[in-house]
Amino acid sequence: MRIRPVEVAIPSTPSELFQNDLLDRKEPIEVLTAAISSIEGPCVVAVDAEWGAGKTTFLRLWAQYLRNKKYQVVEYNAWKTDFANHPFAALFHEMTSALPSNKEQVIEEFKNIGKDLARSFVEHHLGRVGLDQIMKCGPRPLEEYRQTKDLLTKFRTALQNTASGLGDNPLVVFIDELDRCRPLYAIELLEVAKHLFSVDGVVFVFGVNQEQLKHSVSVVYGTDFDSADYLRRFFDWEFVLPASDRKVFIDRQLSNTRLNAYFASKNDQVLCANAWLRSYLSSHDISIRTVAQFVHRAGLALATLPSDMGRFQWATVVALIIKTTDPGVYRRLLTGTISDDDAYQRLSVHSSITALPHPRRFEAAIIMACHEMADTGPGDESIEQPLLQKHRKRCETVDASKEYRAAKGICKLVDAFNRLTQAGEEGFSFRHAIRRIEMTSAEHSGLLQRQLAESRNP
Repeated sequence: MRIRPVEVAIPSTPSELFQNDLLDRKEPIEVLTAAISSIEGPCVVAVDAEWGAGKTTFLRLWAQYLRNKKYQVVEYNAWKTDFANHPFAALFHEMTSALPSNKEQVIEEFKNIGKDLARSFVEHHLGRVGLDQIMKCGPRPLEEYRQTKDLLTKFRTALQNTASGLGDNPLVVFIDELDRCRPLYAIELLEVAKHLFSVDGVVFVFGVNQEQLKHSVSVVYGTDFDSADYLRRFFDWEFVLPASDRKVFIDRQLSNTRLNAYFASKNDQVLCANAWLRSYLSSHDISIRTVAQFVHRAGLALATLPSDMGRFQWATVVALIIKTTDPGVYRRLLTGTISDDDAYQRLSVHSSITALPHPRRFEAAIIMACHEMADTGPGDESIEQPLLQKHRKRCETVDASKEYRAAKGICKLVDAFNRLTQAGEEGFSFRHAIRRIEMTSAEHSGLLQRQLAESRNP
């Protein structure tokens, strides 16, 4: 078992650049590169994709591809700098830090003017204040505005000279995670890029989720504001990142962690766990990022389990599905404060759950998990929880209906695991599985260890 999946490393060698690319992004990168190389004048590009669809990896790959083609590249993570009071200062600092040291004469004027402009923004609090408001304040604020405006003109000229002095290719500035920033900061950064840095020879590339960015605009300007039209004014070109082949991506993830080999068993429970794993990860409700995280967690948890104990693997996959689908249900399972019926009802509203193969088995797994964590024991009918009681009652009326067959199958499976427990063997082992998951979980808070260390039945 490989418990650490292959990280998305970005090799600098051109021939190796895409060797870890699991989403087949080479063609879109080549298309985009050809496009920006033919653009005359300034340009702002939006690379649009949902959260977790691989935008960050795509931008990193593209940035290195451009470096290999002798482009000057600046990479800027907006989310890591949204603590700044003004986005201009943060963006200017990151840009000047990335410019080559061997071009000092070309960029010295740009640096000096940029520092003066940043100081002016801070000292005079000039930002989104209109000219009419400044004029009402008297001659001094107006003079400060004029000085800043002159500095801005000089800054844009110096930036254009810097870009042209770097070579024939445009200077490309990548800005990622904009949609995760504070709404006001995100909007101001867009305005800074479009109005202050918009000169010939400079291309801005924003990695965004436009739907989330629209929400940020609505927070600042109100829900009645046309956020879509507002954003179109900033982006000269909107490129929707093509959807990847999910099946190929899942196969590669499972292969990289060696889970494919781990699940290569004819054991009925292992086959069921493998079928659930693949079905769940194939759901379009699950992002590409979540797929990678899920497989990594599964690899860590399963690496410590006995390979010949199929029920451990089965319970582990069930626990991870619950943890990913509804963390609230998972937390209540840890503390034994949710009934089997409530847990199943909350989980079954998700299409990723309803599409799982062997649905009776999954319902039985939820029943066993809830009973095990509540320390009730599924075989004691006097303390059985509501969902299992409902199936017991349905089994009392024998007929040929689908509901009867489902109830019979669920009760039969629960009773089989209960007999294992009565014989002194491990039953469903949900408690054992989540112990392993939480022990290898980066966000582990200590709740589970306290829960499992203390017996609730003295």
